[in-house]
Amino acid sequence: VLAHINALGLPVDEARNIINSDAFSEELRRDAYDCQQIPIRSVPFFVFDNRVGIKGVEPLEVFTRTLQQLTPPDSTGASCTDMSC
Repeated sequence: VLAHINALGLPVDEARNIINSDAFSEELRRDAYDCQQIPIRSVPFFVFDNRVGIKGVEPLEVFTRTLQQLTPPDSTGASCTDMSC
C-alpha cells in the first residue's frame, strides 16, 4: 500500500501514521454499517450520494452519466457536463 502511496506522490510518513492510527475508525464503522444496509450481491459495486448504485463492470459512460445526473445545475440552470464544475 505504501508503495502505491509513494507512486502517487503523497507523503508516505503521513500516510503511514494515518494507517496505523484510529483517525478514521468512526467513518469506517459508519461505512461498514451503510454497506450492510444495501443488498449488495456483486462486486464491484459503487454507491453515489447514497442514492444510486452501479453494480458490476460498466463502461466509463455509465459512470459519467450517473455523476452528471447527480450533479446539481449551476446558477445558470445548465448541468455540469465536462466534470470541471
